[in-house]
Amino acid sequence: MLRPSHKSAALAGAVGSLALVLHNPLPHALFALPVLLWRHGTHSAADVCPRSCSATCPCCSCYCSAELLATDAMGLRQAPTGAQHLTLIGAWTRKLAGLFVLPTPALLTVRAYALWKTLIWTAPGLVLLACVQRPASAIERLLLAAFVLMFAFYFFIPFDQGHGWGYRYLHPAWGLIPVATAVAATRAMPGKIALPALALAAGLLATPVFLWTTRATISEAIAMQPPVSGDAMSYVFVADRPNLYTMDLVRNYPADRGYVLRMVGTDFAADRALVRKLAPNARLLHADERGATWSAPIVRDSPSHAD
Repeated sequence: MLRPSHKSAALAGAVGSLALVLHNPLPHALFALPVLLWRHGTHSAADVCPRSCSATCPCCSCYCSAELLATDAMGLRQAPTGAQHLTLIGAWTRKLAGLFVLPTPALLTVRAYALWKTLIWTAPGLVLLACVQRPASAIERLLLAAFVLMFAFYFFIPFDQGHGWGYRYLHPAWGLIPVATAVAATRAMPGKIALPALALAAGLLATPVFLWTTRATISEAIAMQPPVSGDAMSYVFVADRPNLYTMDLVRNYPADRGYVLRMVGTDFAADRALVRKLAPNARLLHADERGATWSAPIVRDSPSHAD
């Protein structure tokens, strides 16, 4: 898109469509919006942008349709409460209707924490440099516009963005930080390396802290899983508790070699009935607010548990 031609525009649209559907399309679309508006204001935009869009729209439509149909066919669609009998289109229409809200005091508080995360993440304080210094190039202005647009847009999204790994929906525009730092460094007078040194020191000081906090967060999450037996087959039902990322706790690790099966629990009676079908001789090993663990002798000649 920076060197526009029919071929590069079509390829940009195809690659962009893949990026939009890999995970959460909204942050990527917000990041792309300032670029598209900028290209629309150039001489060749009238010729290039339609070709890019013509490559983006069909690919996005195919990817999204395939994902929706596949998840529905495999029974993975999560219908809202009380809407288990809705059609595929009806369920997703209802789901999308709850994605946008007007800012509330609670949401403003969450976004205040998000601003703090933005200031301290990776290299503390450098985001201020990116916002304060005067953008000199189109790339700097586009990055800053994408950064501000993303942060402002999420005042209307109710999700808390999870676990404290930084303000994660800003990550598509996080390139603003190294670009702004590099520009400021090149503008510095010869022999004055205070700003590059500050950038490097901030990153080196912050990284060990974040490694430590990340380890603590993961350890806390693992501790929320019910314990397992070391010498038996374990059927683990993780309790679906409010305000916890239950799905993140349901992890079946390769190191367990198939001898631990973690699932989301429903209620004790239903979980027990399922265990009786899987292993009639299973016995209750542990049960508390985290969930329950049932154990059964390992059948080592079973094909499903072959080494």
